[in-house]
Amino acid sequence: YWNFDEPPQTALSDVLNQSPVQAGKNALRVQGLIGPGAIQFNNRPDASLRLGNGGGQEVGTGDYSVSTGITIEALVVSDWKAAESPQTRAPFDYDEIFRKEDGSYRILLSFQNDDKAGITQIPQVGDGPCLSFGLYLSGLGYSELDMPLDGKEGRPTLAEIRDGQPHHIVATYNGWTGEKAIYIDGVMRMSHRFPVGTMVISGGAAPAVIGNLISAQSATLVGREPF
Repeated sequence: YWNFDEPPQTALSDVLNQSPVQAGKNALRVQGLIGPGAIQFNNRPDASLRLGNGGGQEVGTGDYSVSTGITIEALVVSDWKAAESPQTRAPFDYDEIFRKEDGSYRILLSFQNDDKAGITQIPQVGDGPCLSFGLYLSGLGYSELDMPLDGKEGRPTLAEIRDGQPHHIVATYNGWTGEKAIYIDGVMRMSHRFPVGTMVISGGAAPAVIGNLISAQSATLVGREPF
């Protein structure tokens, strides 16, 4: 749990176990959204937070290895400048909220907009700006719940997400029920049911990060999908 409420002269850490946070030079400490502190990311490669060590030696190990389920919760103000149509060439415009990049066993929650979405989407929703929640599920492989930001069926629009106001985002998966879901501001906006008892496979050597994608080998916080 990271609330970023530490005084400016104090190092950032996990509130529960005091694991240190390594901040890139463009991850700026600013006035909080609900408490005294927050972090502002300015879309630069070195605007990111590395969440302690957290990496294991192989899949199934490390601080972020989960099996029966997972919930990622964030309070964000987004200034994501995604185009209305999908981008057709790399580097695609992804804004990472949380990511642990262990290859196919990654955990990810990010805004995305590209023309390759159908490769990993379950269920299929097509291209366009979306909020993506990705996990590797046992027996099924890696897939993403891509929630289109289109204003349909109770989903928010891209304009609503980047309206300058704080938005409460929750991405959750329950292996016992098989339900994968995304909530915005306390309301479920999209979900999908996998077979009951389908578990998560995760963990490995990659660092867990907020605000960007960085490699496990990177000595500094430099990435290419900045929030």
